[in-house]
Amino acid sequence: MYYISMKPGISYFVGLTAFASAYLGSKDFYEDSLKILMVSLGVIVSAGGSALINNLLDRDIDRLMDRTKDRPTAKGEIDPKEGYTVATIMILLGISSVYIFGGVIPALLDALAVLSYDVIYTLFLKRKDPFGVILGGIPGALPTLIGYYSTSGRVDMIALLLFAFMFLWQPPHFWALAIKYKQDYIKGRLPVMPIIYGDTYTKLQALLYSFSLIPLILLPPLLGLVNLGFVTITLPPSLIFVFLHIRSLKGDVDLKKIFLFSNLLLLFFFAGLVIFR
Repeated sequence: MYYISMKPGISYFVGLTAFASAYLGSKDFYEDSLKILMVSLGVIVSAGGSALINNLLDRDIDRLMDRTKDRPTAKGEIDPKEGYTVATIMILLGISSVYIFGGVIPALLDALAVLSYDVIYTLFLKRKDPFGVILGGIPGALPTLIGYYSTSGRVDMIALLLFAFMFLWQPPHFWALAIKYKQDYIKGRLPVMPIIYGDTYTKLQALLYSFSLIPLILLPPLLGLVNLGFVTITLPPSLIFVFLHIRSLKGDVDLKKIFLFSNLLLLFFFAGLVIFR
């Protein structure tokens, strides 16, 4: 019950972005290997605790939606008081690991990620603003800065590039689901963009965001961060991602496939940075 409610897929993904970013910030991977591992693990644990709080706060909404009504928190299988206690312990353990192995700034950024996700996004932006998912991308992008700063001790062009990719990747990733499950979001009384502005407008926004990822894929080799092998494995899926969004405007592509493919693109991007550094 608890494991599912910690959104392990999301938690592992943000851990991957922290790991890749820490690796890129390191001058000596072997010397920094323990630091990279423990900071990444700390991010995963705190993200899991944050996700549990998110599910507890959203349990009233989740009960109304077919896609989420079977979540343990929505079904009352997790006692809220106990759930919040477990989540708080996880968050404190995660942030402590980041602090011990990464330092003060990464730990503060980790705490900011938790607060911005559970308070600013979950309680306010998600429930009131159709554009909330854009700012809601900040906590999902912060693990790149957490990882990179923990080994490099600075925020530079590379760190900002990593943050920008995660930040711009998230809206089209979410909007594909928002369109596919629009009726569900209506039941949950959530003002997602397809409900407020329509499917076509949302698809155009998603297309623009998918286009914006291409320069960020071309920049790493231009900055000397990776070799050209990086482009060979990341540019094709990014172009496919754009093409899928173009096709979606005609309505002849399963939006769930766009959502799943976006995960693959994210994996290729960060794995490519590690492999072709």
